[in-house]
Amino acid sequence: GPHKYSGYFHPSSDITAGDYQLYYKFHPKLRLLIEEEKISPTLQMTFQVGSAFHAIIQSMLIHLGFTTLDDVEVKFRNEEHNVSGMVDVLNLTLPNGDKYLVDIKSANRLPHEADYLYAMQLRMYQDLCPGAPDKMALLFIEKTYPHRMKDIIVEKDDDELQKIYSKWDRVGVAIRTNDMKQLKRCCGDKS
Repeated sequence: GPHKYSGYFHPSSDITAGDYQLYYKFHPKLRLLIEEEKISPTLQMTFQVGSAFHAIIQSMLIHLGFTTLDDVEVKFRNEEHNVSGMVDVLNLTLPNGDKYLVDIKSANRLPHEADYLYAMQLRMYQDLCPGAPDKMALLFIEKTYPHRMKDIIVEKDDDELQKIYSKWDRVGVAIRTNDMKQLKRCCGDKS
C-alpha cells in the first residue's frame, strides 16, 4: 500500500519517480506544499485485497516448508542509500535446494514478463538485504478465479541499480545543499 513519509526512499514508490518529483517529495519544507494523495475507497480496497493475497501465499509457502515465518515480510533499512522497505520472502528453498528471493504480486492478468519496476524492486531488495540468495523470482497470483500462479525469474542488473542509486544521491545532495542544478529534467535530459 501507500507509504507514510519516513525520509527514506522506498523501492515500491521511488524507483521510477523523476528527480524533481523526488526532490519535492523529500524536501523538508517543500514537501509540506504537496497535497497528500487522498486514497479512494476503491484503491483502499485494492490494497487490502493485495495484502490478503500476500498473506495467503506466504502462509501457503510456510505450510509447504518452502520458507519460514522469520523469512517472510522482512523489513530492511540501508543508511548508505537511505532506503527502507520490506521483502515478501527473503529465502524460499525449493525441494531441489535452489534458493530464491521472492516478491509476490497479485494481478488481474498474469504477465508474460517482469516489468521494469517490479524487476528493479527485486534487484534492490537483493542488493540491500543481508543474506538474500543469488536467484530472484516474481511470483504472480491471479486475483480473479481460477487464481493461477506464475513465476518469472529476474536476473541481476547492477548497472540499472547504480542509475537509481545515483538519482537518489543527486536528490539527497540537492536537498541538503538547497541547489537543484544537479537534478535531471525528465527522461535523461540534463538541461
